[in-house]
Amino acid sequence: MRNSFLIVAIISILTGCGLGDRMEFSTRGHAFLKGPDIVCLKSLPNDVLKYYLVSSSEDHYKTVLLVENHINKIYPNTCINIKLKKNVSYDIMYIMNDEKLSVGFTLGNYNDLIEEK
Repeated sequence: MRNSFLIVAIISILTGCGLGDRMEFSTRGHAFLKGPDIVCLKSLPNDVLKYYLVSSSEDHYKTVLLVENHINKIYPNTCINIKLKKNVSYDIMYIMNDEKLSVGFTLGNYNDLIEEK
């Protein structure tokens, strides 16, 4: 009985680990490319970006490429400076106006941003 409890506890801990709870960030956000190394999260006047985390398919989303927490970036300052690579998918989980959003994208052939559906 004790071993069963220990196994369940370990599994619970391990499944809770990772870059963030992707289920919490299930609302689809939108992004666009402003410049070669500038990804902007779509926002409107009075929107406030409070958090973001960027990961990529290059290492199966295991490593955090960029993260900022406890920030107050106000529209139109909702952009992220990041060097993007072709043939790599990116995922950004972010909090805008206390709503948890995520957007996935790749860098297109014409240096455009292609959102994943």
